[in-house]
Amino acid sequence: MVDTASAAKSHPLNAECKVDPWFFLASPKDLIFTHFPLAALDQFVDPVVPLPVFWSLPYVRPAFFSCKVKLLNLPHAPRIELRDDQVVPLVMCVRDASLAVFAEVELHDPNGSGRIVARQPLLAQCMDYRGKRMVKILVGVRAAEARGLVKIYCGTRVPLQPRRLADEPPPPSPGRAAQKKVLGFLNKDKRPSAHDYSRIKDVDEDGSIKTTATAKTYPLACILPVVHRGRNNAPVFVQVNAAIPNEFYIKEPTDGQFHLGESVSFHLLPVGEERLFHLQLRSPSGHQFKFVYQPSDQGYILRHAVKERGAWIIVYHTDTDGWLPIASFNCI
Repeated sequence: MVDTASAAKSHPLNAECKVDPWFFLASPKDLIFTHFPLAALDQFVDPVVPLPVFWSLPYVRPAFFSCKVKLLNLPHAPRIELRDDQVVPLVMCVRDASLAVFAEVELHDPNGSGRIVARQPLLAQCMDYRGKRMVKILVGVRAAEARGLVKIYCGTRVPLQPRRLADEPPPPSPGRAAQKKVLGFLNKDKRPSAHDYSRIKDVDEDGSIKTTATAKTYPLACILPVVHRGRNNAPVFVQVNAAIPNEFYIKEPTDGQFHLGESVSFHLLPVGEERLFHLQLRSPSGHQFKFVYQPSDQGYILRHAVKERGAWIIVYHTDTDGWLPIASFNCI
């Protein structure tokens, strides 16, 4: 089947004036997610999809089918309903280990104007389980009374994406390179000062990771409506570095914020790797605390009382890039 509006950029109903090849010769069983014929015979699917079922389906885009997304635990209601600090896990499966997922909550104006008032990133993590690429998304809303959308994006992992020319740093001039080499030799024994994260790649001065995923990292796959009622005390989810070559699944903590003096348990699992890693937790002042390997689940654990305000970063060591950040937590 062909959607002439989306398959041809010259069609007057194609607002973006871009050719979307997925809508050219699309399968009827896929097109029923987005198009509902007036006559049941024109669906070309068996059994026929009733109109109430059609309206309960998630809004999907071509990436939903190209990535072979399967939502495994959708609620029976046509929307996700949350209360207070409730967090609901969404479990899904995607095509293979080359894909990654980002998810966010888009909150709208409660007065019905449709204006977007907030975007809140969710925690979306992948795990290879028995030959399948599984994804768990933790959904929570930080708002008192709100309605919005859970947007799920899926695409090729950042390390596997082709590098753009704009992403390549310009080569330094010979004089500047020589000066940098001399300064590096003079300061090689200098310990990093408090709140100095310059020796960790992809980390800002405030300790936040620059290469976490956003809505622009992967194409939009599907959208689910969400309604939140009650108090505004949902957690701020930790965000994982999307650019590292190795993947880690954070079992705990999933909150991105700690309180001063809190004793925190860390538990990370490597994804798709059978070799040992060197993991550390680095405090805002540069102190290092090593993770312990746990053979029972091949994970890495650490329990530590956070006694400094600022960014606490989990890093791991690679032979090519040195220490790379996995995730950053904020102690308040």
